[in-house]
Amino acid sequence: MSRILCVIDGMTDPHFQVERYGHLASMGSVRYVDTCGGFPPETLHCVLRHAFERLLTKERCMLLWGQSVPAALPPFPQKSAVICGKELVKGIARLLHMELFPVKGATGDVDTDLDAKTEAALRAAERCPFVLLHINGADEAAHRHDSAEKETFLRRVDDRVLSRLLASEHEIVVASDHGADPESGAHLGGPQPFFTSR
Repeated sequence: MSRILCVIDGMTDPHFQVERYGHLASMGSVRYVDTCGGFPPETLHCVLRHAFERLLTKERCMLLWGQSVPAALPPFPQKSAVICGKELVKGIARLLHMELFPVKGATGDVDTDLDAKTEAALRAAERCPFVLLHINGADEAAHRHDSAEKETFLRRVDDRVLSRLLASEHEIVVASDHGADPESGAHLGGPQPFFTSR
């Protein structure tokens, strides 16, 4: 059994209600973590505390988003895989010596191939004890000020991704790195939900 961390980038907003998403709502446990270290997400070039480091160790790992300076980072503490469409996330994975699983059709937006990404995550979990599945479309829809597009995409993620992940034998964690408000188009800080299947 492996752990699959599904990061839904920009999942929350002032109108987010978990009850709208049946598979997400069915997950047993939820806790809230301030992923931005107490800072608004647009300050300090979006300081992001990486959820997967926190889940595996008691240490906190902070990476400066945006105009950060490249630095040597210790390798991720166990064999791991990353499935994503965003180049920035791919770069972080490379810095941490995590294996990238390329997925045809992974765009980093709402047109990403959710079925292919889910299949890749489940395949990766067969050989890696930790898998990061990064899904970015909700964040992009919010930046376009399109609340309907964001809602539709989150429902697709719940139906097409979370249903399959939760049907597997793996431990599933779903996290939002920060909120993204379709009204303002901006990122939102504050505590973000972490849902766990066990």
